[in-house]
Amino acid sequence: EFLEGQVPEDQKDKGDLIAHDQAILSNQNIQVTRHFRLADKYLKEKQYDQAIEEYNKILKIRSDDKARKMIEQALYLKNKDAEEKRLNEMISHGITLFSNKQYEKAKEVFNSILKTDPQNFLVIKYMDQIDSLQKQAKENQLFSEEAEKYYQEGVAFFNERIYKKAITSFQNALTLIPGYKDSEDYIEKIKKRLEEMNLAQAKEQDRLVLEYLNQGITYYFNSEYNMAISMLEKCLRIDPDNDYALQYLQKAKEALMNREEEYINEDSAYYELCAEIRRKALYFYDIGNFEESLRWWEKILNLFPSNKEATEMAIIITLKMDRKKANEFLAVHFETGKNFLKNKNYKAALKEFKMIEKIDHEYPGINEYINKAALPLEQAPVVKLKKSLLKEYYENGLKYYKQNNYDMAIAEWQKVLEDNSPENPYVVNAIVNINKARRKKTFIPAKIKEEEPKADKYTEIVKKHYLKGVAYYVKGKYQEAINEWKIVLKYEPNHYNARNNIEKCSRKIKFSQ
Repeated sequence: EFLEGQVPEDQKDKGDLIAHDQAILSNQNIQVTRHFRLADKYLKEKQYDQAIEEYNKILKIRSDDKARKMIEQALYLKNKDAEEKRLNEMISHGITLFSNKQYEKAKEVFNSILKTDPQNFLVIKYMDQIDSLQKQAKENQLFSEEAEKYYQEGVAFFNERIYKKAITSFQNALTLIPGYKDSEDYIEKIKKRLEEMNLAQAKEQDRLVLEYLNQGITYYFNSEYNMAISMLEKCLRIDPDNDYALQYLQKAKEALMNREEEYINEDSAYYELCAEIRRKALYFYDIGNFEESLRWWEKILNLFPSNKEATEMAIIITLKMDRKKANEFLAVHFETGKNFLKNKNYKAALKEFKMIEKIDHEYPGINEYINKAALPLEQAPVVKLKKSLLKEYYENGLKYYKQNNYDMAIAEWQKVLEDNSPENPYVVNAIVNINKARRKKTFIPAKIKEEEPKADKYTEIVKKHYLKGVAYYVKGKYQEAINEWKIVLKYEPNHYNARNNIEKCSRKIKFSQ
């Protein structure tokens, strides 16, 4: 009633009205302040509807611009939070799809988000990852096809027992895709097979070495020098450092040379030539032309200084000739002997000096030079042991050998070789067994040599990028192939195939344009 103007007559004075209005305004201000505080509290707590309700209560009390603006702000913040919540839910959904490898669906969700929020860092990051993974998946598919080709090629080589090529093919597959199928298992199988083959081959070579050595030394002691040389050379082709084979090969060659020098056999390469020279020498001797006959005998002596017949005939003819001619002949051969001596060919020198001595044993200085040539040729004294002792040494060696005590076996058999007399019946077997024991001591099966040396990281990188380039090229992706081969050239600027392939791809790209 008071507010409607029905004021009692006794209260209608002006002062009372002002006091009454002030009371009302004070009460309104208190209510508005309280509503503002509540609204601000709700706004901070993001309880936007409750905040708006409080602001509306203010407007019911009075017209208030601040309240209206705060209602607009609350509505804006409410919508903004709702949008953020929606985007966060979409991001969460997209990440779930990404985690489940549903990349295309995840891209759809992320693209929707980017329409609203183009700078969203997290979404951009996931989109980049999806692009990278999809690109990698395409590459893997491409490389998988190439790796499969190398793998199947390796299996085919394996089945055909072309093991080294098989290893290369499996290694190429592994370069493109590490751990591809069972390529590593195949490589291990091949290595084991090759080691077994090498072991069998080594055992067979060991058997042949001993067989050829045995035969060669036996032939040598039976004076069959050509056969000895043949067998010992076979032995050395397998075991080039076999000291006994080298030693007896030299002895056999020297013995054969000595024999050829004294007697020219029909199997000698010089037989026909020397036979013709001998015929002419005898012809001139028979007609009394000693000078010409001597000249032809000297031709044989130039080839074989120790040839017995030529030496004897030269001596006879020289004696028949006058002293002057004899002195000239002796002087020539004396100089020849000295040259042999100077070149340390003591055996040939000794033969020259001995021939001169037979013609003229008082030839000046001949005895001195015979001693000079003979001294280096002096052999060690012959050592001869009892046969019972030789047998004991030999059998002791066999006993130690059976016990795998190779050092002791070798020591016993070397005692056998101390007897250097021709009557030693154990010499051949002792030499062969020493060689056998030595090989047993040092024998280690040959390990497989890989197709390529074990590649370091640098080589692996080059190989990987080169094969990737090949895979791209096969699929007609020439620019991608060029990119891979350019990486190869960074590591190996002179890589011929990479450089050549780049030029080839460039021409194809240009032609297609």
